[in-house]
Amino acid sequence: MSSSARGIILLLAISAFCFVTTCLAQTVVELPRTVIEADSLQTTGKIITACGNVVVRSGVFKISASEIWFDAELQRGRLTDATFTTCEKERPDYQLSTRELALISNRRIRARGVALYVGRWRLIGLPSITFTVGRGASSDVFPRPSYDEREGYGIAQRFALVDTSRWQVVTDLRFTTKRGLLAEGESVWGIDGELDPLPERLLTHDSMKFTPLSIPKSFTRRGEVSDPSGGYWAAAKCRLFARFATDQRAFDLRERRLSVSRQPEIGFLYVGRPLVRRDVRADPDLELYPSLKVFWGQYKENPGSTMLTRRVGFETTAAINVLPLPSNLAIQPLLGYSKCFYEGGDVYSTVLCGIDAAKAFRDGSLISVRYLHRSESGKSPFLFDSVQVRHDLQGALQTRLGSQIVGFAVGYDADKRELYDWQALVGYRTDCLGVWASWDNFQRRLTIGVALINL
Repeated sequence: MSSSARGIILLLAISAFCFVTTCLAQTVVELPRTVIEADSLQTTGKIITACGNVVVRSGVFKISASEIWFDAELQRGRLTDATFTTCEKERPDYQLSTRELALISNRRIRARGVALYVGRWRLIGLPSITFTVGRGASSDVFPRPSYDEREGYGIAQRFALVDTSRWQVVTDLRFTTKRGLLAEGESVWGIDGELDPLPERLLTHDSMKFTPLSIPKSFTRRGEVSDPSGGYWAAAKCRLFARFATDQRAFDLRERRLSVSRQPEIGFLYVGRPLVRRDVRADPDLELYPSLKVFWGQYKENPGSTMLTRRVGFETTAAINVLPLPSNLAIQPLLGYSKCFYEGGDVYSTVLCGIDAAKAFRDGSLISVRYLHRSESGKSPFLFDSVQVRHDLQGALQTRLGSQIVGFAVGYDADKRELYDWQALVGYRTDCLGVWASWDNFQRRLTIGVALINL
């Protein structure tokens, strides 16, 4: 290649193909350069076209294609007969082979005619997938096989019906051998910003029923994704949502078979900044985010209800970090309150208070212990609303042993002096690929998944 041709390539890499550095992953912005190579390159204003042995490299990202078209102003692009990987090895652990790869705004990639190769083996083929990059690890790209004592063997997949920077409509389809095809849908609108992910340690009444294990968190080491507290507040703090579900599984210790229909549920969610004393330096992984949710909907329980019942209410939860401890250790008292009004005149409220202690480690491991005391007043026609464990002790550990991932979470009822639930997670990761299996003991559910790392 001539020196003038190399100069053109580097110029395009710096000036015109800045889309790759901003769209493919937030961490790529810090890299010194992105290189595009092709047999033929042409520019017309902001439009770049290339064909013949096209290779795009940006950090760990490598895309090979036969053709590329890119609009630098609109930050959109399209590659034909493309292969994509985030592996650093010359022989990648995985790669996506696609008939067409579209680079969409809001850090989205849409691929058509997809085949996932692990090593030399073709693992799965799909007509189309869409996923977001810049989050460290994603486990929602491919279908999720599972086994459930109640539902039998199943496979689930999330689909984005509408996906813009401020409005998303997503459906989760699940086919099971015992219950057939099940579907849930959700629409979210960002009132004051873009719809970046909510914090993992967001405090809601649902999230405090049991400490969940986070799959993406398990596979992401520190430094692989940017500081969540730094980027989050460019996203929407105020969100409108609408949900529709039929026979959605509910967490209820008294009735294992309980499911809830929401037809529909609409509401407003506000997520506040973590409450931290000025002189306290807290690790972002330990920050607890307060929330306020207001909702209206029509609900039905199975077993239990025969007709939809109107339910209106609100819930709020917050914690505060005031102790001057090392930055990787936090002990935070928390408080929550909820109140619901039901069709027919019933009113029900709950008060929650407790304390959360957590420690983060350099490799991304996290251990947390939480004590919660719950009280209630009034009457609710629904089981899923009512208090189940009054004195609740929860613990969770997610750690890494070399390439092995291990997670374990427990819930202990101090009144009955017994474990009411536990979850376990095992997995394996390379520099770019993670596979995992998790077991939920209460739901009797085994789930298997694949996570793409460095996204």
